[in-house]
Amino acid sequence: MCGIAGFWDLNKKRSRDLYLNIKKMTNCLYSRGPDDKGFWIDKKNCIALGHRRLSILELSKLGKQPMFSRNKRFIIIYNGEIYNYLEIKEELKKEGKSFKSNSDTEVLIEAIDSWGVQRTLIKIAGMFSFAIWDKKKRKIYLARDRLGIKPLYWSIQNKILYFGSQPKCFIANKYWKKKIQIKSLLYYFQFGYIAPPNSVFENTFQIKPGHYLSFDSKGSYQIKKYWDLSKKINKNKELSHSTKEYTERLKDLLSKVISQHLISDVPLGSFLSGGIDSSTISLIMSQQKKNIDTFSVGYNNSDLFDETEYSTKIAKIIGSNHTNLQINPKEILNNISNIVEEYDEPFSDSSQLPTFLLSKLVKKKITVCLSGDGGDEIFGGYNRYLFASKIKTIFSLSPYFLRKKISELFLNISPGTYDSFFKIFGNKIHRKINGDKIHKFSGILRIKDFKSIYEYLLSFNTKNEMPINKDLLKEYQKINFELNNNNFVEQMQLTDANFYLPGDILTKVDRASMAHSLEMRVPFLDHRIVEFAFNLPTNLKIHQGQTKIILRNILKEKIDEKVFNRPKMGFGVPLADWLRGELKDWAWDLISQKKIEDGILDISEAKKIFNEHVTYKRNWQNKIWTILVYIIWKQKYI
Repeated sequence: MCGIAGFWDLNKKRSRDLYLNIKKMTNCLYSRGPDDKGFWIDKKNCIALGHRRLSILELSKLGKQPMFSRNKRFIIIYNGEIYNYLEIKEELKKEGKSFKSNSDTEVLIEAIDSWGVQRTLIKIAGMFSFAIWDKKKRKIYLARDRLGIKPLYWSIQNKILYFGSQPKCFIANKYWKKKIQIKSLLYYFQFGYIAPPNSVFENTFQIKPGHYLSFDSKGSYQIKKYWDLSKKINKNKELSHSTKEYTERLKDLLSKVISQHLISDVPLGSFLSGGIDSSTISLIMSQQKKNIDTFSVGYNNSDLFDETEYSTKIAKIIGSNHTNLQINPKEILNNISNIVEEYDEPFSDSSQLPTFLLSKLVKKKITVCLSGDGGDEIFGGYNRYLFASKIKTIFSLSPYFLRKKISELFLNISPGTYDSFFKIFGNKIHRKINGDKIHKFSGILRIKDFKSIYEYLLSFNTKNEMPINKDLLKEYQKINFELNNNNFVEQMQLTDANFYLPGDILTKVDRASMAHSLEMRVPFLDHRIVEFAFNLPTNLKIHQGQTKIILRNILKEKIDEKVFNRPKMGFGVPLADWLRGELKDWAWDLISQKKIEDGILDISEAKKIFNEHVTYKRNWQNKIWTILVYIIWKQKYI
């Protein structure tokens, strides 16, 4: 894993500043690649490439970047791993190519030299973002992996093309001017993140997953899609094999993919929460490599989220060298601003806080870590998939006017009143049914179009609830989630893979892990696994109120179902309580600053939301967190 940065000045007026600017751009990505750095400058064409290296394969100087092709036509900067690079290497050897290293970077650039960018992207399997300069055509290509595991941003200002792993490297270039893109900021306040292709900065974008951009010396560019998951799905899926046959096929595919994910020249392990996803990955790892290192997390002296009891049982069964890491909640509280600042675009999924500290602890032991991220999206693990089927039934049986009346009745009762009632039946019942959930459900009943439910479920704020100057809402552009009623659950999964996964989950993990120079690998998001999963019959993913059916089938061959068959646990923090306690004064001070009155944030609305939360009228933790993160981000980057 590495950090890449570069720019191309088509004006050809800044050749004297090439080295100074590329050095600054690259150095701000230090944590993504602390082991080495490299630069390449072409003064004639006024182009500069920079690279920070986290050495994983071919630890010698033979893996150094920027790297030239053997014929000197191409030069590449690349971040990621090509998991089938050995297969690609053998194929290229048969075509007459020779290699001087064991680096996947060399395989990638020689593949592009032989086959071109498009064909190479189709053939490789991995997580990656790269920029490659074609000296012959005077054209640069920017490409990103199929699922968006690795980030890649680009920007055009005054006929200068900027590109890199994170937008903070653009800020380091003195010619790049930062300005907030209001449309994208509104998406942030709606969802808590900014999904591809958008960026919070004007004239700045993310390369979408499964896409690449070509940019020529005239300033013209094209964006092409080389992988489309929706076109990989057989629309007429039927149970053409037995459940056992499907399970065996998935086991074989996972074994192949995970064996390729285990290729590393540095210490490697896996996250093991004891849940279905991480247990599946760790189990198959243990069948291929003895005494693997596994890690789980709990909190010191606290009743907070703790997975160590379950993970320890799984670790004993699979025979791993297991470490239970302990997070001190005080360390999170003391470092909140520092953690938030690692995300150079506003990002308010609060599980970013423990993920950041977990990465810090794991890095002390290993450099590469496998995780079960992506399992929920591709094998149907989220509760919203179960919920959607029930809601669809309600919508089909009850007309809108009746749903609206029922919703109004529910909303007339405050969340606090509901909470007081359900607490009578104990904490177990109250966790399942509480006032905030009832109000959320009531909001769903008021929706006219069933297809709009997905957006509502993902949103922290609806358009009219955003705590921003209402005059800015004219900039809002509704995202068209292409959902149909025929197979709504599958459509939700597909939209999660294209929107929620790269926008939230993968951004969170990338920034948290790279802040500590830890490479995270996600086998479930290998495109071969993803395509297989989306072509499974639905009842092998979701059936009779259970999720991830096929993964459960794999696990129960070796592990008692009682160990992993339990309610889904989120990896979170008690943010609602902290905002009423330890973080209350800190949060109020942030919201009350005069200097945040910028014409964007509605300060009076923010204070109203905060006061309703601390007085227990509502649980507005997500709304408040989006506000606080925005303030911290703006103070750091604007």
